[in-house]
Amino acid sequence: MNPTMSYKGYTGTIEFSKADVVLFGRVLGLRRVHISYEGKSFDELKIDFHNAVDSYLEFCREDGMPAQKPRKSAAKRTALPASPPPSRARKRREKVGA
Repeated sequence: MNPTMSYKGYTGTIEFSKADVVLFGRVLGLRRVHISYEGKSFDELKIDFHNAVDSYLEFCREDGMPAQKPRKSAAKRTALPASPPPSRARKRREKVGA
């Protein structure tokens, strides 16, 4: 299981890019919302994670829409796709008739 961190009920991944020599992550358990962050050190990563969550919550407040609550299973999973694979999305559209 990959390491994670939490802030205000949101869980984020902690990953490392050898190519870019940077830590990065994304918030787990949200649908159709992609929140990512990065930093050159763990402290920078943590600050950017907090800022990203705070920015998302502020954006939702300003637009008058409710912020998504992470799915409870998100903390247990480490590799949630940001969107369904194209073949699955295409099959859904065909069923709906879009």
